Amino acid sequence: MINESEDSFEIKEIEEILGIPDKCPKCGVKLKKGSTRCPNCDYDLFDELNKRCPKCGKRIPVGSKFCIRCGNDLEKYKCHKCGYENKKGTKFCIKCGNVL
Repeated sequence: MINESEDSFEIKEIEEILGIPDKCPKCGVKLKKGSTRCPNCDYDLFDELNKRCPKCGKRIPVGSKFCIRCGNDLEKYKCHKCGYENKKGTKFCIKCGNVL
């Protein structure tokens, strides 16, 4: 538990700094404070919190569409039809065949 004082952060402030979502990025279920996994779909939030830009390596805040350091389009290889995240350089989605 975090004590409230002038020298400590509140959980809400830490969540804002890290970009911890209040809803699951995968299924949209509301998350309890301090959650590390979604209670509905078992999505691991640590993977989401530790994502890095493939171009410059800067940590990416949850839900970002562009890198805050270099401006790289983070959804360039994400299929707009099915949502699958394809590997860099892919021209077609390997899951559904949609043009990227």
